Amino acid sequence: MNWPFIVVAVFLLSSCASLTHNGRNQVIVIDSRPAGAEIFVKGQLQGVTPALVEIPRGKRVEVEIRHVDFPSQKIPVAANYRWGRSFAGNLIWFGLAPVGWFVDLVKGSCWELQDPIRVELSETGETKPPQFRRLAIAPPQGPDEFLTDEVARRLESEARSRYPEAEVLPYRKTLPTFLEWEYDYDSVPSWSYRTRLLSALKVDRLLESEVSPRGKGEVTVDSRVTAFHTREPEENFKIRLRPEEVPVFMERRWTQKLGGLFRWLPNTVTVDLAGSVPTLKVNQIEVPGEGRYDDSFWGDVFRYLGALGLSHMEKQSERNIWQYRFQFVPALSVSWSDISYPAIAALNNQEFERWYAAVGYGPQFGLKSKYGHTYFQIIPVLAYSQIQFSNGGQDYRLGQGNIAAIMEIGYTYFFSDRFVTKFFIRRVNEDADLWAEAMEKTNPVLSQVLIEGVGYNYVGFSFGYHFSVGRNPLKNLFE
Repeated sequence: MNWPFIVVAVFLLSSCASLTHNGRNQVIVIDSRPAGAEIFVKGQLQGVTPALVEIPRGKRVEVEIRHVDFPSQKIPVAANYRWGRSFAGNLIWFGLAPVGWFVDLVKGSCWELQDPIRVELSETGETKPPQFRRLAIAPPQGPDEFLTDEVARRLESEARSRYPEAEVLPYRKTLPTFLEWEYDYDSVPSWSYRTRLLSALKVDRLLESEVSPRGKGEVTVDSRVTAFHTREPEENFKIRLRPEEVPVFMERRWTQKLGGLFRWLPNTVTVDLAGSVPTLKVNQIEVPGEGRYDDSFWGDVFRYLGALGLSHMEKQSERNIWQYRFQFVPALSVSWSDISYPAIAALNNQEFERWYAAVGYGPQFGLKSKYGHTYFQIIPVLAYSQIQFSNGGQDYRLGQGNIAAIMEIGYTYFFSDRFVTKFFIRRVNEDADLWAEAMEKTNPVLSQVLIEGVGYNYVGFSFGYHFSVGRNPLKNLFE
């Protein structure tokens, strides 16, 4: 076993983990009502509320809040596994990814801590906070369903922090009931419907709100706790969400700037697990190619890796509705393969190394629901193909660009906020003249052969990581 190599790999990964995943510590906001409480972490004073506090990441982290007028409170900090930055981030190391996962787990950098933390020490005025047993989060009134649903999830977390004695119903489970009683992001039911809505939900309070987008991606949420027996809110409060807390708003903001039909910026990087070996149409006969792969780790990787791509995808709706969608989307794809054509005897099993890259923008027709997104798209692309091979002691490198079209039928489904799967059938055309030149240089006899077309159809599976358009470096072009 190559122990020096493993030791060096662990050292490099442990160093990179701190750089890639923001290290072992995380800065979070800690606030209290009333303000002025001391914040202790592991017995050390970190500041006075409200404050930005840097605390070590971990699965079990606890902060203590002390105020001169109230009993101290020990607050467990919720921690979630960082699937994007820790798990997916270490995949770039391929075979060494498990080492990176282990290093992140040991150092604690694989955990994302709850942010912000708000602690209720007492009432802030003369009126006592409302006392109730069950609370439901109503769909916030906002510009679209995606922003509404994301803000509602933030309000759910806020409500659990503000009202620890109450049962806060999960927004996702109660949303169908709200929709049934005509309560959505752009509509509020009448007073008579509202009382029946509370009865159907079996709650005694609603948390209602209005969403107000502000400059630089910030969102203000004006919230109120309401009951069935009075039209006056029992409590009002306001929260401000930073851009990183509502990434979907950043994405929708760029869409609105550029027009509802246009999705200029890609927001998903994908790995296509499918073959990408072109078929030649020679004298009216289809001649399939065969992939050549080494018996090594990288050979196994490229045996199943069809292409790397960038595209624009949107999460499925949480509402039980079907929506037809027409939009223009970007596409970028890069693939590599070693190919031979044993059916053409004159080639003598010549092996070709092929690179293919395409970038384009075109129409997509889709049907969207809470079950996923089914679509058909035809993307005009600027493509570049390169073929490398050696023959007769001479190395050849042939390249040529052309305008083509990529046709695709597919189905996408987000199984989390960041990860998406895609099943697709794709048709890709390549430049026939380039392959004709390669055949002729391999064997002059083949100059008499007519290559009428080059392309391939294949069925594949894709795994993707979705990132916020608001963090896309290209966004500065549209400021």
